[in-house]
Amino acid sequence: MSNRKHLSRYVREERTKRGWSFHYLAKAMGYRNLNKGANRVTQLEREGICSEDFLRKVSVALELVPEQVEALITKDREEHQREFDEWASKPSPMTIITRHIAGFYTGTRVPENITEPKDAISYASQQAKEHQKMLWLKLDRIHTVKFNESGEQVIQFALSPDFQGTPTMTTKRGRSFLFEVMD
Repeated sequence: MSNRKHLSRYVREERTKRGWSFHYLAKAMGYRNLNKGANRVTQLEREGICSEDFLRKVSVALELVPEQVEALITKDREEHQREFDEWASKPSPMTIITRHIAGFYTGTRVPENITEPKDAISYASQQAKEHQKMLWLKLDRIHTVKFNESGEQVIQFALSPDFQGTPTMTTKRGRSFLFEVMD
């Protein structure tokens, strides 16, 4: 779970109000590996990222008010949805993201003379088959179509605040990244 800036601030305020370090909170949560626990607390406070179980343990250790936690989760979710909707409403050119090797992609704009989604889908299919590369056609900021190396449409999906759909590599810690070169 991410994008919880109000909840993150609340956790940080409650932890610092008690004078607790990251390690002390990790110990209060039952961690044996205090560095691991402290890193997760840091990730929650800085990035708003944590699991439901972790949030429950933090809440118990800091004796957080459950109604306050729920209210902040709702506030963060609504704010994140508004930000996503604002971002999604902005125009974006149709783009093809081509996978060359795992974790390395290039982006190219669909030719300007192709203006209809059905024509862009045909063009992307042809490109995937011709170059024998997996690719994603971003029709706009929300709608994406994935093709396999044979040019067959594999899936069509719509992005949401919790599903970005862009091809990425993920580290052991669950962080995603992408090497992308746009022309």
